Amino acid sequence: MNNDLDRDLESDLDSDVGLDLDRGLAQAAARMYVPPGDVDSVLRRGRGRQRRRRVVAGALTAAAFVATTVTAVSLAGRDAGHTPVATEGQVGRGDVGLAWRKVAPMSGLGMGSAVRQGSVLYSVSTAPGQADVRGDQRHRVVWRSTDGVEWSPASTLGDDLYLSDLTSRDNRVYAVGTAPATSAVGAAVGGKAASDMVVGWSDDGGRSWQRSRLPVDMKAMAARTTFVGPSGMQVAAGPKGTVAVATMSARLNLSSVLPAGTAVPAGWAVTATGVDLLARTTPSCPAGMSPELRGDEGRRLKAGAGASGEETGPVSCFKPDKATTLLSPQQAFGVAGSLTWADLHVDGDLLRAVRRQPVAFVAKAGSTTFERIEMEGVAEAMGAPMLHADDDGFDMVVTSLVGESEARMTVLHSDDGRRWTSLGSPGRGSPVAVGRLGGRVAVVGMSDKSEAGLFRSDGAGGWSSTPLADVVEPQLPPHTTLAVSSADIGPLGLVADVLAIPTNGDGPGSKELGAHRLLVSRDGAAWGEFDVDGLAAEHVRAVGRVLVTADRVLVTATVGRADAPRQVVLVGSPS
Repeated sequence: MNNDLDRDLESDLDSDVGLDLDRGLAQAAARMYVPPGDVDSVLRRGRGRQRRRRVVAGALTAAAFVATTVTAVSLAGRDAGHTPVATEGQVGRGDVGLAWRKVAPMSGLGMGSAVRQGSVLYSVSTAPGQADVRGDQRHRVVWRSTDGVEWSPASTLGDDLYLSDLTSRDNRVYAVGTAPATSAVGAAVGGKAASDMVVGWSDDGGRSWQRSRLPVDMKAMAARTTFVGPSGMQVAAGPKGTVAVATMSARLNLSSVLPAGTAVPAGWAVTATGVDLLARTTPSCPAGMSPELRGDEGRRLKAGAGASGEETGPVSCFKPDKATTLLSPQQAFGVAGSLTWADLHVDGDLLRAVRRQPVAFVAKAGSTTFERIEMEGVAEAMGAPMLHADDDGFDMVVTSLVGESEARMTVLHSDDGRRWTSLGSPGRGSPVAVGRLGGRVAVVGMSDKSEAGLFRSDGAGGWSSTPLADVVEPQLPPHTTLAVSSADIGPLGLVADVLAIPTNGDGPGSKELGAHRLLVSRDGAAWGEFDVDGLAAEHVRAVGRVLVTADRVLVTATVGRADAPRQVVLVGSPS
C-alpha cells in the first residue's frame, strides 16, 4: 500500500543528493509559501532534509484554546551564533545489542513516521489502496498499529481537515493542522478562504476527534496578504504537558500597506526591519557569472515582471564550471529605497508571519486548554521548529536563515513549556531528529558542510559534534559525503539511516555510493553499523521511516524494481 509515496521518496532523494545543502535551504526558505489548507506541500518539499520521527502529512483539526499571552523566551547571555562546538571524544565500535529480522507487511504504510503511545502506534496516510496522484491527499485515515508492521484504520477524516503532526500521552492522541476558515475569518487569499490553524485530540484511540481553532488572527493577516498559512506545525506531549508550535508564513500584498504615493519601480524584498524597494528589473551577477533563470522565478525575471511590484527572491549565479553563488535580491537588483514595518503599519501576527517567527501553545499535563506563548526571542524559522518531550520537559530546535545562504540551528529548553531558555547552537545546518542520548540533548542532522553529524549539549551552553563519517567503515572515498536519510532518537538510543553521496562530478557515481547503512548508538560513544541491503537480503531502494520505541527499532524500506516496488520492515529487537 502507498508505494507511490515510497517512489516519491526515492525520487526526492535522487534529485537531492547532488545539490548543495546551504543553497537549497536558502532557496526553500525564500519561497516557503504554502497554499491554505496544504500543509503537505511543505512536508513533501522537505522530505529529503528534515525527516522527523512523528507523522508526516495529514488532515485534521482540533481542541479548546485560551489565548493567554505569556513571556516565553530568555536568550540573555547566550549568543546562538557563537556557541562553542567541540569535537566529541573518542568514538568507536561497540555491541549495540540489536538482533534484526525482515517482515513483509500485508498492510504497511508509505511515507511518514509514527507516534508512540505505550504499546500503540499512530500515523496518518491515504485511504486503503489509494494513491496520492494529485498531491492533495483528500482522503485521510488515522491508522493504528501494535507492532509498527501491520496497520489498521482507526478513523477516516473529512475533506475539511488537514493534519500536520501527531503526538500522544496517557491514552490521548493530540493533533495539529489546518482547516477551512470559519465564518468569523472568511477573508479570501488568492481566491481561497484563509485556513485556520487548529489543534485536536482523541480519547478513544483515534476513532473520534474534538477540535478547536488556535488563537491566531488569520482574518487580519488575510486582508493584507496574497498568501498566508503555516509553513509547518508540530506538537509534542510529555509528563510536563503538551506543546504545539507553528511557523506562519505570509506574502505581503505590498500595495495594501504602502504609504500613499510610494512607487515600487522593480519589485521588493523583505528585510529584518521592513522591505527594500529594488532598483532594477533584471539581475546583475559578478563578473564571469550568469543568472540561473529557471522555474517560475526565472520566467518571471526573464519577463521583467519585477516592475509589477512582486516580491523577489534570491538569484543563483553560475559559471560554466558549475560553480554557483547565491545573491540576495538586494545584491542582484540594487536598492532604490527602504520602508520600515512601522512605515507599512505591519505588526502583530502579520509581522510574525512575514518574518516567519514561530508561535507556541501549551497545555498542562492532562489538559486540553492551551495558552498562547509568544516566542519573542526566536529568529525567523525555516519551517516548524522540531520538538521533543520527556520527563525533563521540552526541547525545541529552531532552524533560522543566516545571511542569505546558510541555516543555523538553535536549541531551546523549557521545564514547563511556558518559559524557554537557550541551550546555544550546535552550529549551522539542518536537523533531522532531536531527543536525549546518554542523558544529554542530542540532535542528528546535516552540518554546514553538508555532512551528517551528531551534536550533543554539554548542559552549560556548549556543544560537541561527532561527524558520522568518522563512524562508518570503511572510510568514505574522496569526493563523497555522508547524508542522513531518516533518523530517530528514542528509548533504545539513536538510529540513523545514512548513505554516501558524491560531492562533485569527479567522484564515483551515485549508483555505487547509494547503499543505505544504519548507524546505531545507545550513548553516542559506542556505535554499531548495519548494511541495510544485508538486513533486507535484497537491494533497498529507499528508507522512508525510522522509529525507535522502548522495545524495538522499526525501519521501513522500499525494495524491488522501480516499476514494481514493495515495502519491507526491518525490526531490530534487544538481543
